[in-house]
Amino acid sequence: MNTTRHNIKFYKYILYHFIFSIIFTIFALMICFKINIISHLFPSYYSCDNNIDDFYKNDISSIHGTVTNLHYSGYDYIINNVVKAHYYYTLNNNTCTIYLISSNKLENPDIPPITIETLNFTANLEPHNQQIKSLLNYMASDLKWNYDGLSKYTQPIFINEYNYHIEIYVIIAILTILGFVLSIIFGFIIILQASYIPRIYTKS
Repeated sequence: MNTTRHNIKFYKYILYHFIFSIIFTIFALMICFKINIISHLFPSYYSCDNNIDDFYKNDISSIHGTVTNLHYSGYDYIINNVVKAHYYYTLNNNTCTIYLISSNKLENPDIPPITIETLNFTANLEPHNQQIKSLLNYMASDLKWNYDGLSKYTQPIFINEYNYHIEIYVIIAILTILGFVLSIIFGFIIILQASYIPRIYTKS
């Protein structure tokens, strides 16, 4: 009888963890699909000749490559009064592309160079947010121009090197795989245990 109670208790314990692992895996998979985890883990190659808008429309979320002739906009990305990154831009084929480059990526984080001749990077592709719209307003004002005029010659997608964190994407992928594997293991144990419990009840 004690053996029966022990097995039933063990069965409920495994069933609880099986349900939890299923829910966790589903939630993790939703996050993976939402952020396009495959693209983040395996960024597509990008060169200045490519159109980043086409990349983004093809569900490419991250890119890697080499960019030349980056020009400092004069504006920075600041969090809690600390400069975290700098806004740069390139001009190719009469089109302006905005880059957000982490301070840690520069040789001297405190003094961003006016021009970066060559930079190897991995970054996320993101649509313009409020910060980018404000940046374009400031840049247009510096050029004695207006936002609408400048935005017409600016890519609607910007390259965010600061926001690319490979370690986060790897952790998400590992946790998703772990949840999937545990679901299989717990499910297998439940099948074995479920086939054993009826025999216990028959004997008792």
